Amino acid sequence: MPLSLEEKVHLLSMVDVFESLPKEELEKLAHLARDASYERGEILPEPQEGGEKLYVLNEGCVHAPLITLCCSKRQ
Repeated sequence: MPLSLEEKVHLLSMVDVFESLPKEELEKLAHLARDASYERGEILPEPQEGGEKLYVLNEGCVHAPLITLCCSKRQ
């Protein structure tokens, strides 16, 4: 189920790089954010040149060649 705008703002506010932004700026980012769900073992799309996407993990694990990131569902 897609996150509401308020849920996206809350999620973004818990990300270190965004935590100091005022709510108005977080709302602007939240409007641009798109929900995506992936099944276990599914491969994320390859990053494009220029780094146009940023993934914020709400729940689950992501394995990259050099790191593994896990996140329990953020409250």
